Parts: sequence; C-alpha cells; structure tokens
Amino acid sequence: VFSGQYDENSHKTGEWHFKDTVVYKNWSTEYYLNNKLNGKSQHFYLNGLVKDSGQYKEDDEEGEWKYYYSNGNLFKICNYKEGNLIGAYREYYSNQIIKLKGQYIQDTGYNNSIGISVGGRSSSKHKSKTRVIRQFITNKAYKHGVWEYFDSKGKLVKRVSYNSR
Repeated sequence: VFSGQYDENSHKTGEWHFKDTVVYKNWSTEYYLNNKLNGKSQHFYLNGLVKDSGQYKEDDEEGEWKYYYSNGNLFKICNYKEGNLIGAYREYYSNQIIKLKGQYIQDTGYNNSIGISVGGRSSSKHKSKTRVIRQFITNKAYKHGVWEYFDSKGKLVKRVSYNSR
C-alpha cells in the first residue's frame, strides 16, 4: 500500500508513504523529487519504532544514517557519500554495547570493460576487432585504518589494521 503525489510528468514528487505487512513488514516515509529519492527517509517496524533513518540525494544515501533493532535500540551508525560508505562506522549489540568501530574511505577510479568478439567468441588474437563495450566509474568503500571488535560485554577482543586496498 502506498500514497503520494505525481507531478505533470507522472514522476513521484513530495512525501510518499509505503506500508508492507508481508515481505519487509515495515512502513516508510520518503521524499521524492523528479521520481528520485531526495530528502529524509524513515522506515518503521510495524510496532511503530524506527527501523532506519537518513537522507537521500538523487536516489543515493547521503550523510549519516542510523539503523535500529526492533526494540528501538541502536544497531549501527554510518555515513554515506553518493550511496557509498565513508567515514566513521559503528555497530552495537542489542544491549547497546559497542560491537565494532572503524572507518571507511572511498576509492574512485575508472573500470574499463573491453570485449573482443570474433565469430561470437572472445579472442585476444584479433586486436583489429576490439571494441569497447562500456566504460564506467566505480566507487568502492574500503575499510581503512584500525578497526576494533568487542564482545557483548564491551571488552576489546580484536584490532585489525586495514590498508585502503
């Protein structure tokens, strides 16, 4: 079940409400501009407590997002830039004790996919038949620096150091 408005181009616009009692068993409030998620987004458990809360920009998560257990306790806090994790990341046990913490960084680069087609088969022998199938920019989040992992009583059990790649 959903409710909201469409603009003159039949694009979702403004505040929308969704309710799903079967698959995700939640309901949500989201904001759209030109048929893309833009602005505050909140999902709720059927008991009315917040499941997650954050912002969208052009269909991508942006800024701080918070996720919660069904009892209302904080599950994790993380940050996004253009839909990719970046910066501080924290997870908690359901008793609100820290479970892990660390940092994400982004690596932006070009990823070229080149296909060579000769008679329906791929081959590297026939360079003259080479054609670029697609070229796109990929953003990938990497764990970076020292990540700390804790047991359910808050005792540090492991430290892992990550390089950006």
